[in-house]
Amino acid sequence: MNTQEINELAKEIHALAVEKGWWDQDRSRGEVYALIHSEISEAVEEARLGRHPIYFGNKNRFGSIETMMRAASRKIKPQGELIELADVVIRCLDWMAKDGVYFKYIDISSGIYRIYSFDGIEFYNFLHEQLTYLSDSQMNEFILTIELYCESRNWNIWEAVRIKHEYNKTRKHRHGGKKH
Repeated sequence: MNTQEINELAKEIHALAVEKGWWDQDRSRGEVYALIHSEISEAVEEARLGRHPIYFGNKNRFGSIETMMRAASRKIKPQGELIELADVVIRCLDWMAKDGVYFKYIDISSGIYRIYSFDGIEFYNFLHEQLTYLSDSQMNEFILTIELYCESRNWNIWEAVRIKHEYNKTRKHRHGGKKH
C-alpha cells in the first residue's frame, strides 16, 4: 500500500472505532499503549502455538486475499500471529488518525539488520520495549518496524489489516460490551 492508501485506511479505521464506541470517552496515551501491548502479547501467544499466520475459526482456512475478505465480512473471525500484528497496526493507525497525524514512509534502514535477525519471541520483546519508550511522533517507525518484520516472513501486514478491519465492521458496539 502507498502512503495515501494507508492514510485513507487510517481514517476509515478511526471512523469505525468512533462508530463502535471506542472513543465515546477520550482515551489516554497510557490506555492506548496498554491495549497495544495486549495485542503484542496475543501475537506472542500465536507465535508460541505455531499456528498459521492467518486462520479462521478453529481451522487453518486461508486462500486469496479476496477469499479471506469474504470470510471476514461474513463474521468469521480471522486469527493468527499476523492478524494480531494487524491489530497492533490498527490501534496505532486509530491513535494517529484521532490526533490528525499522518502515516509516511521514512528511512529506517539503519535498523533493518536487527529486524531481519529476530526470531518471533525476540521481535515481540523488542516491540514491547520500543512501545514503552515510544513518543507519539515515533509511531510511524513502530509501524514500519512491524511491516519490515512481516516482509522478512513473506507476510503482507496491509492485507492482514484490511482483513481484520473488514471483520471489525461486523462486530457489535464495543464488541458486545467491553469497557476498554
